[in-house]
Amino acid sequence: MGNLLRTKRNKRIGILCVGVLLAALSCKQPLPTHQLQVLPGHCLKTTDTLHFSAPLLEESTQYRIAITARTDHRLADPFWSLRIRATAPSGQRYEETIELPLDANSIDAYRHQCLKNGQEPAITVITTRSGNDLTWLYRAGIQPIETGLWEIAIYCNTQEPISGLHCLGLICTAEQNE
Repeated sequence: MGNLLRTKRNKRIGILCVGVLLAALSCKQPLPTHQLQVLPGHCLKTTDTLHFSAPLLEESTQYRIAITARTDHRLADPFWSLRIRATAPSGQRYEETIELPLDANSIDAYRHQCLKNGQEPAITVITTRSGNDLTWLYRAGIQPIETGLWEIAIYCNTQEPISGLHCLGLICTAEQNE
């Protein structure tokens, strides 16, 4: 009789554990992906193209994509002009030019303009001994028109190389549904 009670209790515990595991897995948000490319000579040349991937896997999920960089403390340009090309899993391409504020004055002006427009400033600057770590929100609330692995290409959109850039990266995260 004692073995029979233990067997029934073990089955109930096993079923409870499986139920808790299934509930936990169904609530799990996809982990953010961080990709970083180190640039030789601390420079993005006009001929360089950096390739990243953004896993936009769920049709019902909204995503945010940020661009991150480590730079020298002093930069020659107040803005970087970059060309972004997003290629859907089907091969359809979307392309645009963006400008990222770099120096203190352009970052302050950008933040002021965001606040004036009722938006949260979408830039983070962390100063370290070796340079500045910057993160710019590229897009938020992305609802993929195609799910799958999107290819993101970033390249210089200026006549001269972008110097003072140690590395450039992409961060893709699923936004929390509220």
